[in-house]
Amino acid sequence: RDLHSFPTRRSSDLNSLQVSQPQFTAYDAANKQFFVSNPFMNEIDVFSATQETEIATIPVPMAWGIDVSPYNGSLYAGTLIGDLYQIDTSTLTVTNRYPSASIGPSGFPVLTALVLSDGRLALQGTAYLGILGVDGFGGSAVWDPVNNSLDTGTNGSVCNVGNEGTIALSGDRSEEHTSELQSL
Repeated sequence: RDLHSFPTRRSSDLNSLQVSQPQFTAYDAANKQFFVSNPFMNEIDVFSATQETEIATIPVPMAWGIDVSPYNGSLYAGTLIGDLYQIDTSTLTVTNRYPSASIGPSGFPVLTALVLSDGRLALQGTAYLGILGVDGFGGSAVWDPVNNSLDTGTNGSVCNVGNEGTIALSGDRSEEHTSELQSL
C-alpha cells in the first residue's frame, strides 16, 4: 500500500506526507512497523504494518537515511545536520544522540547510517559545500559505536569513489557498496 495514502493523526494536516514527502523507509519485522524519515517535519513517522495507520512520530531533527539493525533491533537515523540518532523500536524513543563531532576520533557528519552484520555502521557523510544529491554526497566510513573507531578506507573496508551517489549494503550486510555521481 502506498505510504501517501496512510491517514495521519494531525488535526491541522489531513495527510502530512503529501505536504512533506518522505525520504527513506525501513521495515521492522520484529514489531511489524515501518519507519519513514520526514526531514522537513523534523520527525520519523511510524506506521503499523498490520493496522495500516500511523501510530507514532519520533522527533528527530532533519532525519534522513535510516536502517533497522538486525544486530540489536535499534533504528539508526542519519540527519541533514550530520548527527546520528539511535532509537528503540519497541518504545519508539531516542536512546542515543551522537553529535557529528563525537563520531570517530575527529568527527564525521552522518547523512545515512546502515547497519552491517557485525553491528558496525556503514556511514555516508553529508555533502561537502555542494547541493545535497546534486554535487554528490560526502565520503563513506565504517564506524564502531562500541569503541568509537572510524575507518575511512585505510583498513580496506571502505572504497570512497569521490562524488558518491548512493550507499547500499550487500544482501548479507557484510559489505558496503557506493556509486559515483557524475555531473554533466
